[in-house]
Amino acid sequence: MPSPLKSLPPRQLVLVGIIALIAAGAIVANGLIGRSRNQQDLVQWTNAQAVPTVTLAKLTRGDAEQKLILPGDIQPYGRATVYSRVNGYLKSWNTDIGAHVKVNDVLASIEAPDLDQQLAQAKANLASAKANYDIASLTAQRYSMLVEKDAISRQNADQSAADAQAKKAIMDADQAYVRQLEAMESFKQIVAPFDGIVTERNTDVGALISSGSSGRPLFVVSDLHRVRIYVQVPQAFTAGLRPGLKATFEMPPVRRDLGQHLERDNPGNAQHAGRVAGRQFGRQAVRRRVLPGRLPGSGRSEHGPPAGNRANACKPRHPSRRPRRRWQSRP
Repeated sequence: MPSPLKSLPPRQLVLVGIIALIAAGAIVANGLIGRSRNQQDLVQWTNAQAVPTVTLAKLTRGDAEQKLILPGDIQPYGRATVYSRVNGYLKSWNTDIGAHVKVNDVLASIEAPDLDQQLAQAKANLASAKANYDIASLTAQRYSMLVEKDAISRQNADQSAADAQAKKAIMDADQAYVRQLEAMESFKQIVAPFDGIVTERNTDVGALISSGSSGRPLFVVSDLHRVRIYVQVPQAFTAGLRPGLKATFEMPPVRRDLGQHLERDNPGNAQHAGRVAGRQFGRQAVRRRVLPGRLPGSGRSEHGPPAGNRANACKPRHPSRRPRRRWQSRP
């Protein structure tokens, strides 16, 4: 079967070829124009993205000073950790946590029998040395009188005078040792170094006391009539710090648990240490655990100060059940 193109005359074949060329050229031109437009749009978008976008704010007149609010740590102006200078056993303590003390008030007393015996021995040695010096001095005076009458030689008189001086030196050394032990005796009374408040007590009656500052202090006394406030200032603001810069501080309300220490009489050791006890403060009842050995005795004897908040306990109704007690404070 003959091809349709071969059946067309030459003039029509030329026309068909021209139309095909024109269509192909139109397609190529359309593709080039579209690519050019896409490239132009890409350039415009890139130029638009290169321009930075900023947020404008209206200028207003502010304060002359810049305020900086930072948290601070309040510490006492003076804080002394009180240790013992002598070895022994705690005989009594007179002040507890929260007590206001004056300078040289006795905080506790220490019993040191070995130090007492050392002082007694030193006094006996001093008495012996004083007796030896007295007889040596008297002998030296007699020899001095005899040598003037040529009754004895000068050598014997000089030896007697030198012996008296040696006995006096021994007496002075023994007397200095007695004064040293007497000074150590004064350290059996632990006193407050300044006016303040007792913030820690880490000892009790009968506890072994070791001299030195190794371990926990017996007492801690804080001077709170003035306080120091420590603030961590960021490095960016340190350049503005200068002497005389004024600062104000506020004391926010306390929003944390406060540990409270209560005391009561315990006649007949009816209450055992370590048991759970209830305590009512106002309208809110709280539960707390009594620490072992924290029930102080009555009176102001060697067991410490008297109880400040007394309470009465109800008798249990059933012996096999743990009684629930309501602690009612008396004014």
